[in-house]
Amino acid sequence: MQILIGGMLVLMLLGMPIAYALGLSSLIYVATCTDLSLMVVAQRVCVGADSLVLLALPFFLLAGEIMNAAGITRSLTRLALAIIGPPRGGLSYVVVAVNVLVAMVSGAAVASAAAVGSTMVPMMEKQGYPRSFAAALNAAAATVGPIIPPSVGFIIYASVSGASVGKLFLAGTLPGVLLAFGVLAVCVLMAYRHGYPAGERHSRRELWQSFREALPALLMPVIILGGIFGGLV
Repeated sequence: MQILIGGMLVLMLLGMPIAYALGLSSLIYVATCTDLSLMVVAQRVCVGADSLVLLALPFFLLAGEIMNAAGITRSLTRLALAIIGPPRGGLSYVVVAVNVLVAMVSGAAVASAAAVGSTMVPMMEKQGYPRSFAAALNAAAATVGPIIPPSVGFIIYASVSGASVGKLFLAGTLPGVLLAFGVLAVCVLMAYRHGYPAGERHSRRELWQSFREALPALLMPVIILGGIFGGLV
């Protein structure tokens, strides 16, 4: 065990990525401290990864990257801006709303924070929000990702324990929504306490145009979650 932990720490200190450090140190430990054949280890790794449930993980992350690269996140941002409109601190509410929408596709906090933060943090700075508040708000809102469906953490737990993915997603829906409303409540208090600027009022025409642009992005969570809860996947 000392070889495993020591080797992993040494490799990480040398700058090796964590995944490679874990794999290489485990390989060294198996080869030097156990009687297991490397062929058996390789077979067990393949059997453990042979799961349709785990196959969903890279595709959820891919969907989040596609949304970011294709500018779909910006379309969601424009729609949220048009809907929320003039209340004081409106941009902070937009950050929470867009993080929830992105989380319903990617299922991961890091993907949500990266996709939304690259757009919203500079926008909030231009409107007079402190950079520290903008970054902290984006990080807090992104924590909805591991809770609200389709959560990557729930998928891993279901794969290990054999639990139902659909039931886990249903169990995470209400806590995720409550967490989002909790962050919104803090945004309201901060907006009136520090006098953050109000948003702009948008016409119905602008709202309709923003909705049409964001419609493909809005359909992605419907397709993913509808397929899971409907028993199609």
